[in-house]
Amino acid sequence: MKTIDKNLLDEIIRITQKYRKTGDGDILQARITMAQDLSTKTFGNISRWTNFTDLARAIVGIAGLDTNATNETIYEIFKLIGYEVTE
Repeated sequence: MKTIDKNLLDEIIRITQKYRKTGDGDILQARITMAQDLSTKTFGNISRWTNFTDLARAIVGIAGLDTNATNETIYEIFKLIGYEVTE
């Protein structure tokens, strides 16, 4: 099972939620940077960074499926597809 860095994923979720609430586009570059770092840690390259931002956005973003979902819900989604979120 591949691991996902909890701290980086939490930041991506936090920024996604903040963008949903404020519409502040200035914070989006920080989300991209976090996702690129997470992709590098998880896969060894930055090419899959959008997977992390897309999943967070699909759940808690502006048109998210459950904007009140907890971080643990997102961890469980990753677990269902074979990834473990760890400290």
